[in-house]
Amino acid sequence: MARNFKKTIWLLVGVMIFGIIGMVGCTKKTNEMTENSGLSATTPAEYKTMLEEKIKTYIGDVNLGTEYDFSKVTEDTKQATYEEYEKYYKNLDTELTNLKNELNSKVSPSDGKVNDANRKIVESIDNLKMSISTVKSDLDANRNKILAMPKDEFIGAMKDIEKSAYDARVKVQESIDSAKNSFK
Repeated sequence: MARNFKKTIWLLVGVMIFGIIGMVGCTKKTNEMTENSGLSATTPAEYKTMLEEKIKTYIGDVNLGTEYDFSKVTEDTKQATYEEYEKYYKNLDTELTNLKNELNSKVSPSDGKVNDANRKIVESIDNLKMSISTVKSDLDANRNKILAMPKDEFIGAMKDIEKSAYDARVKVQESIDSAKNSFK
């Protein structure tokens, strides 16, 4: 009995030691990540670099100034296209939120030109997010009706729903391009 008790104690001590080592290692990594996340853009050159990195991280290769591609839609692929479209806007909304949060937290208010460019981008992101909200609610409200339409009507309905979001995406792309060009 005493022997099992000693084994249990040693086992618990070993687990605690590994736990403490693991916590120290994770804390160090977390501190490094926190230090790196504190970087901010204070000059136009830093802002341009940061903006390009954040765009690449959150939006990737998506050209916001292009329309959603419905060219491959058939009667058989309407459902899949509809779901892909919903997913596209859900993901875009999430990534725009992340981008906006980064832009708001990483820009130092010391340069008026940087602040102005950042404000315009954030405002255009807010407008796009409102348009995405409208797209998502229209899709939810009209799902069965749209999916029941023939292919050409389906494409027309989807393009109608996307119109305001497309216009807002173009504005975001224009504000990003304008900011990049103004800091050359």
